[in-house]
Amino acid sequence: RRARPGGDGGFPGPAGAGLTVGETNMLVFMIVGRAEPLYEANFGASSSSRDDSSYIHQFVLHSSLDMVENTMWTTSALYLRQVDRFNNFLVNAYVTAGGVYLLLLHEGKSDDSVRQFFQDVHELYVKHLLNPFHQADSAIVSPSFDASVKAAARKFLQ
Repeated sequence: RRARPGGDGGFPGPAGAGLTVGETNMLVFMIVGRAEPLYEANFGASSSSRDDSSYIHQFVLHSSLDMVENTMWTTSALYLRQVDRFNNFLVNAYVTAGGVYLLLLHEGKSDDSVRQFFQDVHELYVKHLLNPFHQADSAIVSPSFDASVKAAARKFLQ
C-alpha cells in the first residue's frame, strides 16, 4: 500500500490557501509517489492565512487514493478522469507508467482541459526525472518545476 498524504500534515512544494466552503475557482494539484507525496500546489482563490480548514484538501485527496487504485485496474488509459467527489469538488486522476499518481481537486473544470493539464505536467515530471541530480521518488522542490506547473495551470485551468 502507498503512504497516504497528510500523515504529519507536511508536504513538499509550495503551500497555498486551503479549501473553504464558498471559495471559488479552487484548485489543488498533487503528485503522489510510491512512498510519499512528492509535490503539492494550490491554485485559484487564496488567502494569506492557513488554518485547520486548509487541510481538508489533503483529506479529500488522501481518501481518493483508494478510488484511483480501484479505477486504474479497469482501464489501460493513463488518464482516469473523475475518480471521486466531495460535495461540489471533483477529483481527477492520471497515473504514469511508473505508478506515480497525479491528482487534481477542482470545482468542475472541463474534462478536456484537465486531461491537457495532466499531459503537460506529466511531460514536465518526466523531464524533471531526467535530471541526474534528482533522486527518483523524492520530493520535488525545484522552483522552475513549480513555475512550469503553475504556468500549465494558468494555460489550461484558469
